[in-house]
This record gives sequence, structure tokens and C-alpha cells, in this order.
Amino acid sequence: MDESRLHFGVRRLDAAFCLAALLLFSAGSASAQDPVEMLDTWTDPGTAGWTNSSSQTVLSNPGGYLNLSFKPQTIADGVSAVARKNIGTPLVVTNIYFRFNAADVSPSTVRIYFHSGVSSNSWYINLSPPSAGEWVEVNAPVNTYTRWIIGPSGAPVEQFNSDAVGVDWIGVYVRRNGSVDVQNYMIDDFTVQGYTPPPSAPAPTVQITVPSTNGVYSTTNGTINLAGTANGSGGVWRVSIANSRDIGTNICSGTFNWLYNGMQLYSGTNYIRITVTDGMGSQTTTTLAVDYTGDTSYEDLLRSGSLVQEVNFPDNLTPGDTVAVRWKILSYLPVRSCIGARSDPAGKWTMFKNGVYRGVENSSWHISNRFANVYSFDCNWTVPQKPGNFIFWITSAQLDGGQYMTAVVPDGVDPLGRYHPAIAKTILRTISSGGTNLNPQSDTVYTDERNQFETVDQHKKRSGASIVQINMPTNSLITGSQVTCQWKVLGYIDFNSQLVMYDLAQQQILMMSPGVPMGVPAKSTWHFRDLNGGTYYAKESIFSTTFTVTNQPGNVQFYFVNQEQTNSLSAWMSGNIPANVDIRPVIYNGLFGRFIERTITNAVPEVP
Repeated sequence: MDESRLHFGVRRLDAAFCLAALLLFSAGSASAQDPVEMLDTWTDPGTAGWTNSSSQTVLSNPGGYLNLSFKPQTIADGVSAVARKNIGTPLVVTNIYFRFNAADVSPSTVRIYFHSGVSSNSWYINLSPPSAGEWVEVNAPVNTYTRWIIGPSGAPVEQFNSDAVGVDWIGVYVRRNGSVDVQNYMIDDFTVQGYTPPPSAPAPTVQITVPSTNGVYSTTNGTINLAGTANGSGGVWRVSIANSRDIGTNICSGTFNWLYNGMQLYSGTNYIRITVTDGMGSQTTTTLAVDYTGDTSYEDLLRSGSLVQEVNFPDNLTPGDTVAVRWKILSYLPVRSCIGARSDPAGKWTMFKNGVYRGVENSSWHISNRFANVYSFDCNWTVPQKPGNFIFWITSAQLDGGQYMTAVVPDGVDPLGRYHPAIAKTILRTISSGGTNLNPQSDTVYTDERNQFETVDQHKKRSGASIVQINMPTNSLITGSQVTCQWKVLGYIDFNSQLVMYDLAQQQILMMSPGVPMGVPAKSTWHFRDLNGGTYYAKESIFSTTFTVTNQPGNVQFYFVNQEQTNSLSAWMSGNIPANVDIRPVIYNGLFGRFIERTITNAVPEVP
């Protein structure tokens, strides 16, 4: 089940789950407050306490339930509305329950929202749209386990905990079906459980004492240890740490005296944020700006690029449906990610959806004791009413969101194997006819224009080197024979390139053969535009080498390494090979996109 989606149904979620929300705060502070339960059954006339967010809908009480009615349309359009229950005095909400009936037709989208009077953030969870004409139950615990959603890449758990302390309205969001007729949606037995926030108390305090107490620090070490103190009303629940240059949040050891060892740093300024959450759920954050100047491998790590390792995107899609899309990216540097899609051929529609970060795993790829990681993302993708084939691609950016570059999609990562035969780095899918008339809008892609740290030259390097064409004999290679290999490298900078013969079983390099440039690099159609409006085009460079086949019968592997042409001291980094480039791709340690394979055989003597 998609963890960001709750399902309607007779078997609703266990209400006991709401107890988990109380664990977000200290038991003492929660038990000191009187529980609150708000129940709306609409047995009395009127819609007191409820408001409507759209002029295209009417909120009424026909008797015994709340009715949200969408007006008829002359042209089908995906109008949406939120029926809001105004809480009044902010409340710590632990659970939301109601019954819902799509009287005329199943809606396109249904969500539950809550709005924080503390931060003005709105959090929501998606619900599976029910069939028409049947009352169904919804039970939504307000806790982190229920996967409430906010922002382009999610938000730290501390933000959710803080916002859930002061809820000032709760809403049921409905996006109408694409038909033009009147549509009615009914809500009944709307129940909100929670408790009033504790009386005002001093904000918690947190201090950093190691490595510096003045808010700034410089180092040439790649990791840093931090320590400090914290205090708060009702005690300290926990102390968390996050780096502006990394994705995700970690928990420090200790509370009143906290400690975190081994925080990874990245070249340039790293804003280390320490957040204390006290027993009342209140938070305070302090920041240490760490300037790291010792990363001699940083530019090399950029040139490794981003390589997709897994993608799950359903096919033969029905317009109006919302499907879960998941993907993983191999990268030496922490990344954000979004997924792009457009009609094939181009020109009819384009849409972008932000990925929600779901975790990170270590990989076996490394350079100078720096290991690449595999970052996981997902999103809910609403199918537009655009029947026919479309392509999608996966992009990634560093944490500043300065430039999203397209990741390479290698053989083996798409279970359906629908790699586009002509457009590298893209995958095909199909939208069926029929369904609901929806035209979902693109997400606003995250960009932090105030804290840009990646330059245009670094954007170019982070695109990596993609091996988009390989010409090498595919039949057996005869020991002692001369073999010519030609390959094409796509990238935004000029490269030196080499062919490497490798024995994966023995972890041994058998041969390295320098590539000779064949002519002048050609301008590619791949390009990007930076935040200042500049447009930059990638180049395609062709290399060739002739080598003698080693006396190593059996299967051997080949890969291509590339060096920055203008820097002879730069590292030779492996090129990324898109799908359909070679007929014998190889998986290494469960990872895709770097190796191809050939078979070496001994020469057969001539027979008269």
C-alpha cells in the first residue's frame, strides 16, 4: 500500500493508532490536559462552523449531513473545493473520523487537510476515491506514521510535530469528476479528537558548544563532531540535526547534553541546524555555519552524474487515476529529484512532479574512501486525459535546487523494458482512452535562490559523461587479435576517455586503452537553462581505440572512464551507459549502468 494514501472502506484504520500521536509529546504534558472531542452530525439546521473555499461549489445542510455540491459546467474542468471545519482555539489533534458519500459520481481526488495556526502550513493525506452512492468510513490518525504530506520533498518530522500542536482548521478536499453535471458529496459524523495545548511556556533552548560557540567554524576535515546542551518545559523529548547540504534529518545522542559524531560535510558552506523539541512539543533551532575547504574530490564526484537504479511506473494508464511512482538514484552527492513527462511526439503536454524523499542506502561504488549512495523517492502521479504514448525522465539537483539535470536510465531498471529507442535517458508509457477528464498541473520545482552554492560550471560537470553509442564486435573476441572499439560520449564539458577491460569475478583490470578523439565534438540537442537565463548545450564526442585481446578466455567486462580534459589531475570517473546502447549490459553488485560484457575465446587452428 502506498504509505501516503489512506483507503476508504468498511475496514477502516484502527482508531487505536491515534495513541501513537500522543507519543510525539511527553506523557505528562498530554495527560495534564482535558481531552476534546468535536462531533458534527448536522441534526440541527445550518452549517455553523464550516466554510467553503470555492465559489464553484455550494455548502449546505439538507438534513442530517453536510453536502458539498459542485455547480454544473459548460466545459469539463477539474474544479476543487475544501469544506473546512473551523476549530477556533488551536487544538492538538490526535485523530479525525468521518463518513463520506460520493452521491452522483466518484470524485477525481479526495484528501484530508489540517492547517497549522502556528506556521500556516497545510498538511494532507490522499484518500482513494470511493465508488458513487455508498457511505464509507475514513479514520485518520494525526501522527507521523500516517504519512501526512507537505512541501516539494516532504518536511522533517519536527515540523509536523510542531504544526500538529496548533491546528486551527480541518478540511475535506474534493476535486470534482471531469463531467459537466452537478456533483454532490456528503459528509457526516465528522469527529475530531484531541486536547487543548498546554498553557504558554518558555520556548526550549539549545546551544552548540562543540566545535564552536559563536555560530561559525572552518575545517579541512570531511566530517565533524558536534555537542551541546538543551532544556525545555516538560523536559527534552529529543534533539535532531540536519545539514543544509544533505537530505534527511538525524537524531542526536542524549537530550539535555546531546552529541552527534561524524556529520558528513560537503565542499563550501554547510549550515548545520540543531533542533530541540521539548515535552510540550515546542521547538527551537540554532545553526552553525561550517565552511569546509578540504574536499579535493568534490569536482570528481560531480562528474559521476546521477544514475537511476530502480523505477516503478505503471503502464496502460486510465485518465483521472492517481498512481504511485517510485524510483532510486545512484549519486555521490545528496540530491533532490523530480520526474518529468511529456507527450511522444512532443508538443502536446508536459508535466513535472516532485519526488518525496524516502531514504538512502549505501552502494559499493567509491573513490578515495567516498562511497556513492542510492537515494529513494516517490510521488503520486495523476494521469491526464491525453491518450497515447508519452515519455518520462528523472531529474536530480543538489539541495539548493539550482539546476535539475536528467539522470541516466540504464538497462535493467524498468521492469517493463520500455526504454525509448531514440531518446536516451527516457522511458515510454501509454495512456488509454476514456477515464476522467483531468488536466493535472505541474508542481512548482523547489529552488532556493537565496542559498545557491552550485555554479553553472558545476551544473555541467554534474550531468556526468553518458556513453550513448558503442561500436564493438558482439561475437567472440579471439585471443591475440586486434579489435577496434568506437564510442560516443555525451556531456557538457570536454573529456579524455579510455576503454577498460575488467574481470569482475577477480576484481582485476586486464587492460586500459586510451581513446583517440575522432574529429571535433558536435553540438547536441540536450541543453539546460540556468536561473540567470543562460542556455547551455551538451556536446557529443567520438573516441576510438584499437587493442590486442588478452589471453583471458571466458567472459570479460568493459567500461569507459572519463577525465576532465582541462585538468590532468582530475580523476578518471566511470561513464554511465543508457539503455539500448549495447546488447550485453552487465549488473555489478546489484547496480546497473556501468558495464558491458564480451566473450574471449582461443584462436581455432586452420583445418585443411
